Amino acid sequence: MLRLLGFCALILDPPELDLAFVADDAQGGGIGRLLMEHMIGQARDAGLASVRVSPIR
Repeated sequence: MLRLLGFCALILDPPELDLAFVADDAQGGGIGRLLMEHMIGQARDAGLASVRVSPIR
């Protein structure tokens, strides 16, 4: 059985990390770090110099 441990959403224009989530029982296992590293790689591949991260309101 496959299970979703986390996800993130990158918006390219304007460049922004729209959403990031790691399941409660998967936190502390490096999933968030892997997601952020992947998102940074995607942003670099898209030629972005920076990505805005907005706090949850």
